Amino acid sequence: MAHRFGGFSRRMPRLRRAAFAASLPFLLFGFSIRAEESASAMFPFVVPGDDVSGGATDLSFLNGRPADQLVAVRDGHFYAGEERIRFWGINSDYDANYPARAEAEMLARRFAKLGLNLIRITHTDHLYAPRGLFDRAHKGEMRIDPAQMDKLDNFIAELKKRGIYVELSIHVSHLPNMGGKGIPDIGDARYGFGSGLPLWNERFIEAEKQFARDYLCHVNAYTGLAYTEEPAVAYVEIINENGLIGAWARGSVKRTWSDALAADLRTAWNRHLRKKYRTTAALREAWAGESEADGGELLRNPGFADGTAGWSMQLVAPYTGRLSASKNGYRGMPCLEAVCDQRSEKTWHVNLQQTGFPIEQDCLYQVSFAAKAEQPVLLRIGLTKGAAPWSDLGLSMEAGLSRDWQRFSERFVATASEKESRILVRLAEAKNKLYFAEFSLRKVGFAGLPEGETLEAGNVAMPLWPADCAVRPPRFASDFVDFLYEVDDRYFSEMHAFLKNDLGCKHPIKGTQASADYSSFFSLAKCDFIDVHGYWQHPRFGSNDREKDWSIVNEPMVNNRGETAAGLAMCRVRGMPFQVSEYGHPAPNTFCAEGIPTVASIAALQDWDGVTLFNYSKDNRFVQNMITSFFEHKSHPVKLVTMPFGALVFRRGDVSPALEETTVGIALDTLKRFTLKNVKKDAGIAAMGVTWLDVFTHRISLSLGSEIIPDFLPAQRNIAVSDTGELTYDLSNKDAGALVVNTARSKAVVGFGAGREFDLGDLVLRPGPTMQNGFSTITASAVSGADFRSPGARILLTATGYVENTDMGWNKDRTSVGTKWGDAPVVCEGIGATIRIPGGAKIAALDETGAPRQEIESKAEDGATLFEIGPRWKTLWYGATR
Repeated sequence: MAHRFGGFSRRMPRLRRAAFAASLPFLLFGFSIRAEESASAMFPFVVPGDDVSGGATDLSFLNGRPADQLVAVRDGHFYAGEERIRFWGINSDYDANYPARAEAEMLARRFAKLGLNLIRITHTDHLYAPRGLFDRAHKGEMRIDPAQMDKLDNFIAELKKRGIYVELSIHVSHLPNMGGKGIPDIGDARYGFGSGLPLWNERFIEAEKQFARDYLCHVNAYTGLAYTEEPAVAYVEIINENGLIGAWARGSVKRTWSDALAADLRTAWNRHLRKKYRTTAALREAWAGESEADGGELLRNPGFADGTAGWSMQLVAPYTGRLSASKNGYRGMPCLEAVCDQRSEKTWHVNLQQTGFPIEQDCLYQVSFAAKAEQPVLLRIGLTKGAAPWSDLGLSMEAGLSRDWQRFSERFVATASEKESRILVRLAEAKNKLYFAEFSLRKVGFAGLPEGETLEAGNVAMPLWPADCAVRPPRFASDFVDFLYEVDDRYFSEMHAFLKNDLGCKHPIKGTQASADYSSFFSLAKCDFIDVHGYWQHPRFGSNDREKDWSIVNEPMVNNRGETAAGLAMCRVRGMPFQVSEYGHPAPNTFCAEGIPTVASIAALQDWDGVTLFNYSKDNRFVQNMITSFFEHKSHPVKLVTMPFGALVFRRGDVSPALEETTVGIALDTLKRFTLKNVKKDAGIAAMGVTWLDVFTHRISLSLGSEIIPDFLPAQRNIAVSDTGELTYDLSNKDAGALVVNTARSKAVVGFGAGREFDLGDLVLRPGPTMQNGFSTITASAVSGADFRSPGARILLTATGYVENTDMGWNKDRTSVGTKWGDAPVVCEGIGATIRIPGGAKIAALDETGAPRQEIESKAEDGATLFEIGPRWKTLWYGATR
């Protein structure tokens, strides 16, 4: 049966794989790309933010009817009424959720044109009116402002008319201390975003429930229905990017919580211990320390009495540095002097190291040293294997050096045994001179229950992060992780039951994101579906000035094994719907053209149930003519132009699901070990053997409670071909990867295709040289017609690459523009290519709205149409009509 998202069928014809011919001369069909075009390829291309016109790029036909069918879960997928539905959406944030009436209608029509059928309404709870939902007259409370609610109601009603569903969230980013009297002061903890709040405290939870009641039980005056029964609500989120497990494992509890918050959780921890052990004597016996004699110093020349002997500086060209020793250092003792001549963005470019000593798994060690620096710096100290693959052995230490001598010490449990270990200090953070003294690494013993701590007094100390467990016996650590998982499970089970039973919510409900270790798969699987977030090279922020002090790694994902999208695939639980509610390749990454076509293709191959891009807009200035921030799509021409391809590939099912499924078993105890060692779930699962090759070949899923490890594809391969034959991912040249999509109705070459010929059956494509060493994204879809040969078929082609604002203020490494985002208009690279499609066709360059602007010269030959695209047409998309 044809499903709602567009006649989707696993009986899609299997087409030929892409043929690569890098050695062919750069000439095809009698056309040639002009070399001078690639040198002057940039031109303004502003997609109007209020464009709702019809034409070649209008995909509103995919929606077909209003969003008036309740969404339910059946057979591990979403259904709207009796038909399966996939959601292709985008986030709407802050005051973008409260448009004026005319703007609400315009936005609904615009979203439908882009092929969207879901808007995730988020960050409604972060600010007061007019940017948020809460009433400014009642600061400190989560009281809804009626005028703001009316705007949101109208917005949702307009979306519903156009066949667009919404996702609503109970908790995304409440302001600190909102929620009523009696709630503990949270200090520097953010009430949201991985803080761990409000998952254990009943007062927090009751405040959440009250907001949910006010929000979801409210009747929309424009639809006449409460949101608990409104069919246009696709699903409801309990809490965004938050969980106590992740907050503890990543150190947020230690770094940001107030003493009052920590004391509140410690009270719950002591209740847990009393329930489990009943008496202090039983607890003391269970936590009995393991006394081990000091095994002696493991490092050679730890005090530098022999100068630099045993120590070396690892340098990656072109970075330079040197070591020397001084006889009169810390407390008059010898010290080591390390000079770094340059700062590097890559922390591993300059290391102080020593290798060649043994480490035993599950034993406790202590590293200590004294240090200072001419320029204050935060150092990172680690322990790894002494040879490739340089696996981490359990030490993850930070030391904030000042101009004065300080002592640093940390204990850790070794995660593996290694005869030839390596300790390293990463020195590349700054051009600097650093001094080290009395460096030591020793095996030490565990400590049991300290004197004075008793269950009766309720004063048993709580570890604030995993490192605090290093000095305690393994039973102590496992007890605390058990406690975290119990709290996590209770919170999500309680909130799910409240929404379903007390409020009568008729929609699928998710807990939080499974992709970033906020929570447990086992807790989240008790809700109705699994959700994840993923970003390729998310901005990294330095100081508190997030507007100025940030950087990105400006490189393409296609050369990195599809890293972000592939990692998400390792979080799908078998038999449950799987949704990506935030995905993005943030600006100003100049390779962002790869993002939407890649995630849509892999989502379709993996048979996911929804992809929601982040974000459309974070304010109500919907018409802009430049890139305005890291995430916004509203005025980013490359992202807007590639969105129709994503909708057709994913919603319409142009890319078929993989025929076979590889299922990986994962036990609860395994997840708990990941938490204690602060190993991300996807990384831990990947360590079991799953690679990008598996993800781009078969569907990947997890079986909770199982420990079955299947046979994986050999990791040495460098080309993955989906078992449907529709996707080919070629990394045979690690610096020139290419993802090729080849189906009956959609085709694409994503990555470094310049100089290669791609024979995709009904489309033969040869990309030209580009500003980024041959990188481009070229897509083609039959918007109408069963394939490219169908009489009357309308074919939409896009060709995208480099993009930036006018006069963007890049730093020398092209990793940041700080606050210098430049001016309007946004300018784009025109991508050159020679193309062949079957039969006769008229080819047109399209304007910014997608309307034909100029006919392109073409040539008829052997029953096909041959033509050339390039920067002279000053467009990112083209139309072919038969």
